[in-house]
Amino acid sequence: MNLPRPLVGLRLAALTVLLSSGCAREPDLEPGPPLRVSATLTPEELRVGDPAELVVTVEHPEGASLTLPDLARDDRSIVVRDARSQQATIGDGRVRATHHFALTSFRPGSHLLSTNLVEVVPTDGEPLAEPFPELTLTVRSLLVEEAASELRPPKPLAHWPRSPWFWVAGATTALALIAALLYFLFRHRPTLLQTPAPAPPRPDEVALRRIEALVAKHYIEDDQHEPFFVELSDIVRHYLEDRFDLDAPEQTTEEFIRDAARSRLLSDAHQQLTRDFLEQCDLVKFARWTPERSAMEAGLDAARRLVVETRPLPEQEAA
Repeated sequence: MNLPRPLVGLRLAALTVLLSSGCAREPDLEPGPPLRVSATLTPEELRVGDPAELVVTVEHPEGASLTLPDLARDDRSIVVRDARSQQATIGDGRVRATHHFALTSFRPGSHLLSTNLVEVVPTDGEPLAEPFPELTLTVRSLLVEEAASELRPPKPLAHWPRSPWFWVAGATTALALIAALLYFLFRHRPTLLQTPAPAPPRPDEVALRRIEALVAKHYIEDDQHEPFFVELSDIVRHYLEDRFDLDAPEQTTEEFIRDAARSRLLSDAHQQLTRDFLEQCDLVKFARWTPERSAMEAGLDAARRLVVETRPLPEQEAA
């Protein structure tokens, strides 16, 4: 079948287009960089304590380990309240990791989020690193802004009144205050002077308290005769020292009490009482005598009697 020439031309043109399209090669797509890092901060300016969201997107080879810089600061200029991440495959053996950080700050000023590197270590190959995106978090303080807005210009200097009545009134008020202060001090001064200091305890009171404390140790019930007589003789020695103003630091307790018994400070009955007491102490210390409980009670009674019968009389205390 013979076709008209125009139709033959159209068919040849269509055939040429089909052949050229079927034989043409698609252009090669250039692969992206092995590591790509981007980040967004919303908002970039906030008040102290307000939240901000940081989104960090990292594209890297699949199977590689990713390390992001630590954003938290010890001075609380940047605080990370929450962090979460997700990962998706984007083809050509690469993945896209998206990290969301909830941030805030408690220090006013401009804070650069990080100057460290984003590091990726592939399963095979050299480690990769890219700088963290340069983002700055600006923090404003509401207190500082309010204080700055409330500042007022200084008031003019005040001038002292020139009226003489002002000075008269001031002087009168000052004299009245001084007079009231002097009246208060002199009125309460005798009461303050009459308050006596507490008197120290008398030697007999101290000795009797020590004797009662010795009884509470139960040396007699436990047959602890040696510590009993050692402490009892010490009580008697200190009582005689304080009661009669005796001082014999180089003497033993027995020598001191024996000299006190021989002096005129003690009556004959009290000298005999002291000698009997010393004999019991010497027997326990040097003769290794084990006294009965009755002997220990007798020594305790002798020491108590010596203190009670030689303490000063009321008229002696008044003198």
